[in-house]
Amino acid sequence: MRRSVIGVVLPTVDQYYQRDLLEGISEMAEELEYDIFYFCGGQLGLQDGNDVYNNAIYQLIQTDDLVGLIFVSGTLTNHCGKDVFDNFLGLFRDIPSVHLTYEDETKNCIFVDNYKSMVKVIDHLFIDHDYNRYAFISGPESNSEAIRRKEAFLDCMKEQKIDKENYRVYSGDFSKESAHGAFREIVKENWKPDVILCANDEMAIGVSESMSVMDDMSWRHIPFTGFDNIDNATTFSPSFTTLEQPLFDMGKSAVSALTLLIEGKLKKISLPHSGQLKVRESCGCNHFKNILGRLPVITSSNENITNNLLNTLYGLDGLAGRKTSQAYSFHELITFLLEELNQEKEPGYFLGYLQKYYSNEVLRPVIEDQMATVKETLISTYGMLPSYVLEIFIQFEKIKASQGIKDLRMSNYDFNTVFYYSSEMIRALIGVTDTESVFKVIKEYISGYDFNHFYVCLFEEVLFNELDRAFVYPEKTELRFGYQNGEWIEPFAFETKVMIPQALISHEKAESYIIYPLNYRSSFFGYIICDLEATASPFLDILRREIANTLERLYIQQELDRYNQYLSELSIRDSLTELYNRRGMRDYFSEISSEGKEFGIIVGDMNNLKVINDSYGHNEGDVAIRAIGNILNTSIDGRVGRVGGDEFMCLLNPLGEQDMHQVLDEIQKKIKLYNEHADKDYDISIAIGYSYWTIGQFESLDQALDVADAMLYKHKKRYKETGEWRF
Repeated sequence: MRRSVIGVVLPTVDQYYQRDLLEGISEMAEELEYDIFYFCGGQLGLQDGNDVYNNAIYQLIQTDDLVGLIFVSGTLTNHCGKDVFDNFLGLFRDIPSVHLTYEDETKNCIFVDNYKSMVKVIDHLFIDHDYNRYAFISGPESNSEAIRRKEAFLDCMKEQKIDKENYRVYSGDFSKESAHGAFREIVKENWKPDVILCANDEMAIGVSESMSVMDDMSWRHIPFTGFDNIDNATTFSPSFTTLEQPLFDMGKSAVSALTLLIEGKLKKISLPHSGQLKVRESCGCNHFKNILGRLPVITSSNENITNNLLNTLYGLDGLAGRKTSQAYSFHELITFLLEELNQEKEPGYFLGYLQKYYSNEVLRPVIEDQMATVKETLISTYGMLPSYVLEIFIQFEKIKASQGIKDLRMSNYDFNTVFYYSSEMIRALIGVTDTESVFKVIKEYISGYDFNHFYVCLFEEVLFNELDRAFVYPEKTELRFGYQNGEWIEPFAFETKVMIPQALISHEKAESYIIYPLNYRSSFFGYIICDLEATASPFLDILRREIANTLERLYIQQELDRYNQYLSELSIRDSLTELYNRRGMRDYFSEISSEGKEFGIIVGDMNNLKVINDSYGHNEGDVAIRAIGNILNTSIDGRVGRVGGDEFMCLLNPLGEQDMHQVLDEIQKKIKLYNEHADKDYDISIAIGYSYWTIGQFESLDQALDVADAMLYKHKKRYKETGEWRF
């Protein structure tokens, strides 16, 4: 039985911001046994670029086969206003839906309270740093998140009574390139702020990059902040002070909330999430002081404190057991710590197991949270820690740092592996000359990615996405390449409206699938289906683009070949009759004579063409020429050409004298029939001569034509003398 399917509409999957959301969506969907179809197109409202054409993938969505939709509306609407977005949503009005990272009272929304979250950032700058001059780089004007963050900034400036000359707003669009431009504008104005607030982390990266190349050192060290806490926020130096959005939790909430809407248990949803301030170095804080300043310096142990500490840990152990899904693991760790503090285990026993558990990605966030809870509880209760316990927490920080280095190295290894396969695949695709070769190349390299599923679905012919009208998908699509859990799927056709054929969907467990358009600007070839894997996703768009670019190159080459063939045909065709012209006939003669073939030759002169032209006009003369040409073309087995104004030539497949006379009689019968039924004031007729090309008989076509011409003139003379066409 097929599982229920939730569709997710979003513009990209290869950025950290989206990845955390998608991981939350997929985890909760698997728990609730939904399959997820991610429809990955582009941002709405753009006027140029590939994103404009990518959006055709949204037309593929069949709401009859989905139980609900989740829109990642915060990024979908970066470049469009509410009217454009609402018009787009009209396509999906009859299905339950939830909007992520978007705030709108008229819709079911799950979002970070961007206003309050930005206030947290600004309060830190006011209270802990007492800055006076503020620059703010805003996000897209139409983006609801960017609007609320900017509103918070302006309101805080007023509340803190910051003079207008001491704060300025610069336009951005959430890209680091826009931050480069904003920073150049700040420098050009020679207005040096105490701190620069960026409406997201991507723009904070742009500010960091721009400052790093400044010759004036005073411009290199201006404090700045970001918003989102993407993975790269800790990669740069200084690491970013930023606001962490609980994107993973929001993704999970979206699936849960949508389920309640589907089941009719809720009619309206507006669920704000609170962001968490991450204070690091870019705002001007001393990161090490933040860590060590919270730990008291212990110079001597106190038996009473140690005993109370043990009692507190026992209480925390019970609390953790009730509140975490990984209760057993944490319970075991707390037990080891208690046993070590009671000297029932040798020193370092707890840290050995802590390091082991911390290497598990699933347990890692639980351990971090619970160790923080232990530390905060003990510090708030006693104000200080025994030196032995303090050393354990110091070593835990080292374990975290060591694991971070291992993760980074593994991430680099994975990245380099996929990068190698991508580079080799791109190099190989450059040399392919046909579509089947494209799939041979993909087959050779696809195993280097972390995909469990990878499918290329193509339309029968290239379609073109005209932006002024809705894109219409064909009824049928063909799976041309299929990779499923290490095995190859044979090509097959399916109805496009099913989106993903049932044969490709796992029956064992709920899965998440990305549906990505396969297009080069307006040229639409089909789409790619694959599973969501973090390692491969940064390269997914590159992979998709290279396959599409290759298909476009092959299509252009095919069209050029077709056009060249068309031009070649034009050069050997008579435009009036569409028969071959003199060049076409001579080329054909050279071809068949070089192969040693024997054939018959007919030459003909149309009679009285000048009389028809003079009496009835040249248009009527053209009608007569086409009639004679059509009669010849339908009477012989071979090639027919118009080689002059009223002259025709035929090269026939091998035949004897009797067969030749049958052909000539057939021509005369058709002419007679035409004259009887054409309802013309004139009759058409043709004088004919013939000869045979046999090996060794003639040295050239002209010699064979001379023989046929001689018979033609004899034929004409007899007609003038007798009034009959006889051979």
